[in-house]
Order: sequence, then C-alpha cells, then structure tokens
Amino acid sequence: MAKKTVHTLLFSAMIKPLFLLCSLLFTTDFLALAPIENQWKLVNEEDGFKVYTSENAFSPIHEIKILYTATSTLDKVSITLDNVPNYKNWVYKCVDSKRVSIKNKDDFHYYILTDFPFPLSDRDLVIHTQQTMWPNGKGYSSVSKLFPSEYNKSEDRVRMAYFESKWEVVKVNSTTISIDYRVVADPAGDIPSWLVNMAITKGPVETMRKFKTMIEK
Repeated sequence: MAKKTVHTLLFSAMIKPLFLLCSLLFTTDFLALAPIENQWKLVNEEDGFKVYTSENAFSPIHEIKILYTATSTLDKVSITLDNVPNYKNWVYKCVDSKRVSIKNKDDFHYYILTDFPFPLSDRDLVIHTQQTMWPNGKGYSSVSKLFPSEYNKSEDRVRMAYFESKWEVVKVNSTTISIDYRVVADPAGDIPSWLVNMAITKGPVETMRKFKTMIEK
C-alpha cells in the first residue's frame, strides 16, 4: 500500500471519532465560558441554526455557540433539561445518564457516558448543573460545569478533562422561544486539541436538532 494511502487512512481514523463528541450539557455564577472578545466566527447556518466558534480564554478547545428559535415554552425546556435519564434520547452519542446527587430541583449533579468508536475508549464525566427561571417570567438559564468526582470511574473509560455549558432561553411570545447555547468540552486522552477543533461542532449541532424536536412535540 502506498505511503500516501496509509497516511490518508490514519488521518481518517483520527478524524471520525471526533464527530462523536457528545455535545454535552448544561448550566450560574461559576461559569468560566469566555470567548476572546469579538472573535465569534459564523461557521454554519442552515435549517434555522446559526453555529459559531471562538477561541476560549480557559481552554485550547474552541467554544461553540448555537442560536435558534423553537415553537415551545420555557416550561417545556426546563422539564426536558431536568429529565436527566432521558438525555440518551437526544444528546449526541449519550448511552447513559443519571443523577448523582440533588441539592434541590434546580441544583444537582449528574453522570453522563458518551460512546466513542473502537479503538478509542468511551468518555464520561460528572456535571454540576444549576438552573434558573427568571423572576419576570421572560427567560430561563441553565449553567453546567465539570465536577471532580470518582463516581462510576472505570479503567475502560476516559474521564473528560474539561466541560462547561450555558443555556439562555428567552420567551419571544406565547408560542415561541429563542435559544442561545454555548459549550466547551475537552474529551481528554491522546486526541490533540487542534484535531478536536476541526470537528468540534458536529455533536452540539446534532444535539440541538434533537432537542428542538423534543421540545416542539
């Protein structure tokens, strides 16, 4: 086999798993998402979704921002995000999700496992989420951050190195909401950050598509 063909196959084998990054989730005041000022770059716009990326001040992995509108309500969004065991039905490549601890209905920790293809190990992490329904009834926010924990840790999986996300959902009218979703996720392991950044939007976009379908039912 020619050297060029071998190199092409090896590069393809490295790229493919990155498209399986879980667009993981969620989301207040401890948020460190911080794109470089005025550096958002529009990388895709279709089916009502606007997808942006930006360098991040706290991680070599780029931050993602996805904007769209949906025919739904704030309550429907809150109920859907609160249903952790159901994440596998809409979070990209999620194969397991469960609550680990609950401070109250809007402040909890959960575990999530993401399927990665062989020969890479699956990724997992524990996330701390805080949710807020705005007092004026005009919006909802959810902020999440990786939580250091030994819960369900296994040698067969790689614990992710970094994760933060934020949802801001605004009521447009009685039947329409606008969603601003942002996330930074480092899958850790031997995948270099520059390679992760080449395919970073796949998981989050697929997750938002399924989420939109879920809340519009």
